[in-house]
Amino acid sequence: LQKIGVEVNAIEGWIDFSIHESMYMLVFQLVNAEVENKKIGDRTRQGTRQALLKGRFTNRPPLGYIPGVDVEGKNLMKPHPEISILVTDLLLDYSTGVYSQQELLKKYKAKGLNINKSTLSRLLDNILYMGKIKVPAYMDEPEQIIDGVHKPLISAEVFYRVQMVKNG
Repeated sequence: LQKIGVEVNAIEGWIDFSIHESMYMLVFQLVNAEVENKKIGDRTRQGTRQALLKGRFTNRPPLGYIPGVDVEGKNLMKPHPEISILVTDLLLDYSTGVYSQQELLKKYKAKGLNINKSTLSRLLDNILYMGKIKVPAYMDEPEQIIDGVHKPLISAEVFYRVQMVKNG
């Protein structure tokens, strides 16, 4: 840009590039912004982890749940009024071992639950449906499975039967 006569600069903290020592100021400004971004990222990860440890799922709710808040105004996913019933029924049907995944896709598509095979596979493995939350490992803390504060769509017994059917 300098070769064609264009100078990129900031209104606040103007840098005179004709003075070589001014490059120190540029480097400091760039590094300072990067350090601040890292600190914000760390605080966000720590806040998310604390919410998970308190049983609050902080990401996009899975199929059958919608975002919501509790009486304190904190995030709390809630069962979707119509879709949660279909998800519960689907998991109960699969836990019987009577239906294949393909048969369930067809059966529940007819009921209005339009999902594909990969979505079904994630749904069958998701511990959120039994009211649990997976807290990933972080630094020196191991991965944990804890009780969520959200309403489960199925019991732990049904979830584990689903796992047994899925894994043969």
